[in-house]
Amino acid sequence: MTRRLPLALLLVFAACDSASDSARPDPIAPAAFSLAAFPSAEGAQRSAAGLNFLTAATRVGVVTTVVGLNLVLPHAATAAATRATPTVTDGTWTWASTVDVGETPVDVRLDGTPAGSAIAWRLTTNRTGDAPFTFTTASTSLDGQTGAWQLFNPDVSGPVLTADFDVRGDDTVTFRIPAGRDHAGSSVRYETEGRTQRFDWTAQPENVRTEVEWNLDTGAGWVEASDVAGGARACWDAQRRDTACS
Repeated sequence: MTRRLPLALLLVFAACDSASDSARPDPIAPAAFSLAAFPSAEGAQRSAAGLNFLTAATRVGVVTTVVGLNLVLPHAATAAATRATPTVTDGTWTWASTVDVGETPVDVRLDGTPAGSAIAWRLTTNRTGDAPFTFTTASTSLDGQTGAWQLFNPDVSGPVLTADFDVRGDDTVTFRIPAGRDHAGSSVRYETEGRTQRFDWTAQPENVRTEVEWNLDTGAGWVEASDVAGGARACWDAQRRDTACS
């Protein structure tokens, strides 16, 4: 499957039947946590690109960049932790490591605990001498096909971003801004079905919805934005030129 800005290393791993040395949890498919990279316009496509393509590119690009920036530190911390060999204590798997951020050593730790039909995950970090901070918590199904996670920021209380995923059929991940934050209630869903990529963003409090769909091979697609032309569908072809929608 072709895509995008990988987020799977953020924190989630497929679960195991039991927490034993012979049943170490494996990472789930990267498709479970991904941000869609919108088609680029190269060479002649750049000069030919029409308003429809540019409208879609702007909206997908802005949202994906903002969400991605929130995930940089947890992604790096998880990658560092999982390079270590895990230990198992009282049924909890633990990956621990130290990574340099600038010139400051930061301890990172990922704990995964089987609990009934799910695996509970917690990613913590701390600079040497500081108290640990929980960057992410998560719960995944035992088969790793469904789950949800929460992202935290040391400067504020409560989660700043939440997400859930389901890769039992189409690959789908939805990010949401929780109550109490700027633009609370906003959400964005990324879905891949075959060679089709979909982006569905609702911006609050404006209640503006933008839907975009494109072909992963050709880059051709369409956009529907509730605040543009009454939400009418607007299409572009493989050369990024405006075209009639079929």
